[in-house]
Amino acid sequence: MSVKIQKLKEAGYVEVEKKFSNNYPLTTCKITPKGIEAFEAYVKVLQEYLNVEKK
Repeated sequence: MSVKIQKLKEAGYVEVEKKFSNNYPLTTCKITPKGIEAFEAYVKVLQEYLNVEKK
């Protein structure tokens, strides 16, 4: 999973914060505006492919 997260970070789709909580590693990911745009475009392509109309 860390490889996938790193690729999303490099693409600018997520922001990653790594820290420790109670001596355990804690990684938090937050989607960026660029990531939201990319996800919405992906969903649109899927809807068009499946011939699903947005309600």
